[in-house]
Amino acid sequence: MPMAEGAPDLDFRPGEPARATLAQWIQTCRNCVAAAPDLAALPLSAAEVVRSENYKWLERHGAHVRPHLRWARLCAAHLRGAVFLQAAWAEDDAGNDQKATELRLRAIRAWGTPEAAEARMRKIDVLRRVGNFDRARMHADILLESDPDPTSAAILRFQLARIAEGDIGRHMMSSALPRAPSRPHVARVAEAKPKPGLLARLFKRA
Repeated sequence: MPMAEGAPDLDFRPGEPARATLAQWIQTCRNCVAAAPDLAALPLSAAEVVRSENYKWLERHGAHVRPHLRWARLCAAHLRGAVFLQAAWAEDDAGNDQKATELRLRAIRAWGTPEAAEARMRKIDVLRRVGNFDRARMHADILLESDPDPTSAAILRFQLARIAEGDIGRHMMSSALPRAPSRPHVARVAEAKPKPGLLARLFKRA
């Protein structure tokens, strides 16, 4: 996957050009239709799953989302939520809003209660996108009270504003962050730069 140059979404979907390569993130075996980011890394136990009727039943889904759903059946449980979210992105791109919502709900169930701040930030956005505003607001309030870094705090406040408006749309992280002045005041030039938080580092990579 190429490095993202554009800003990521609030659910951490990377910006372009990486965004456009979603269909290439999962490989599919031409013979047995096993699916994974790296087919060579699949364990031998995957063969039994691939031969199962539940796995074959995934054939009914569109080709744009099928590899992600197959990988969701084969991957480790702790990866499943992220894979379902990738499948939702594929449905977004295909204009299938209802199916994308269903897959986001599956991602939420697969995640449970994440501990890492990055995972919690992602879940807040996914909850908002499916219209579960009460839970999204609760998680955002809790995380905001934990004294997050300034970038994370700005994104959380942006999320709370969107939640208050009943907004279920896609937003980029750049929309949530204050614009940096093109020419900072001379008094600020000598100030030591604070250590960036988790999301600040992510945004810098995007």
